[in-house]
Amino acid sequence: MENFTMFIAIPLMFLAIVFLFFSVIYKNNQAKLYKRKWNEVIKSYNNMKEYHNQRIEREIRNSKLNSKWRDERAKKAEAKGYKYNHLVSGIENTEMNRNMVAEINKQMKKSESKYRLTIKYRKPKDGYSNYEFNSHVRQEDALLFSVYLRNKVYEN
Repeated sequence: MENFTMFIAIPLMFLAIVFLFFSVIYKNNQAKLYKRKWNEVIKSYNNMKEYHNQRIEREIRNSKLNSKWRDERAKKAEAKGYKYNHLVSGIENTEMNRNMVAEINKQMKKSESKYRLTIKYRKPKDGYSNYEFNSHVRQEDALLFSVYLRNKVYEN
């Protein structure tokens, strides 16, 4: 019996105590880990919610400022006698003229310009219906086109 106690029971009891000790600590650490993770999730959710609210407020503020700024700029332009935003208007809709605009765009791209030229087709051919004054028509239905400048940094 002494051998059993000495060589088997005491080491088994020691191992059981160590096992219980480490299982309590391990479970406690797991609980702390889960609590820490949960707090991080709550914190990130609150940060996202705050960021979203700030973004919405900023967009509302900017839209008010931008509309006011746009109106003032339009009034100044009208006072100076300017009406439209195009660079050139009333260009005949031919293959050669469209290719010229495309070549200019290629040169602008090569020189790493942030601007591009865009074409809006105007003045429909006879027989075309549903043409509104400020709208553009399809390329094959237009007699003329206008060229506009587009800023690639601000306008996608």
